[in-house]
Amino acid sequence: MSPFTQGGRRACWGRRRSVGWGNLRVTRQSVTPRRARPPPPSCRPDDAQHRAVRALLLLQITYFRPPHCRGTLADAAVLDATRRTFKGKHEALVRDAILDYTRPANRSHHGLAQAALQATQAMGNLDPVNLRRTDRQIGANPICYNGLTLWLFAGGFVSKRWLAGPGNKIDANNADQAFGTGVVVPPDQWDSIPIGYLWTIQRRNDPTTCHWGLSLGDGKAAASNNTPGSPFLMLTIDSGDTKCGTFAFPEMCAVLNSDFKYGHSSKDPPSAPDANIVVKKIDPATSTALF
Repeated sequence: MSPFTQGGRRACWGRRRSVGWGNLRVTRQSVTPRRARPPPPSCRPDDAQHRAVRALLLLQITYFRPPHCRGTLADAAVLDATRRTFKGKHEALVRDAILDYTRPANRSHHGLAQAALQATQAMGNLDPVNLRRTDRQIGANPICYNGLTLWLFAGGFVSKRWLAGPGNKIDANNADQAFGTGVVVPPDQWDSIPIGYLWTIQRRNDPTTCHWGLSLGDGKAAASNNTPGSPFLMLTIDSGDTKCGTFAFPEMCAVLNSDFKYGHSSKDPPSAPDANIVVKKIDPATSTALF
């Protein structure tokens, strides 16, 4: 019997076609190819980058909103800007922004002093949410806290958690709490404050009248919003200007000691180099106020 007939009848060929040879039967069936399944979410090339951006947004929400932050700096517009900024960027760049919420282990006093020499541009706006450690602008009209804040961040001694908290609340009334309690430095040691140490010059018995900056070592210092001089002495700026510059630290002390704002009330020069001021130093490596 022909394999194409069964019981004298021609086999009917439809969607399913059967051909028999004794005990062997072959079935032919048209097959529609299946669409390939997408890889699970954990295997998608952009999934790690997407999760990193979400983590960055959560950090902004956590630290740049109350109660950690004085105000809501990470509002909806800021979060949308973050999404646009990091959309399509490599995951490593997003992770670098996340690491700004920590302090690098390789921070050093010399690195902090180098940051003070590089970040000196008195322009722009000091935006703590979007600030990066490579930024150089301390603001168009900086006060002394602005320069020190940027240098501490650029040098790795503070994180964005500090910028959002104590770093976002600094004024003359709480600068000691934000930067750390200082150790009094006598006049004969003003030119030997170690490199990378913070310093503050305060009016005697009135710490709210103060100036803050960073020691560059060898009697040199850097600060922003510097007093240009007093009725008795003008400050010599070595580099930069009064908005942000470097100078001899003992000379700055002499200027403020003879300034009426700092308590000098005589028409004659002060009788002692510390007659009206108190000088303190803070080691950023041991200050528990910085994190």
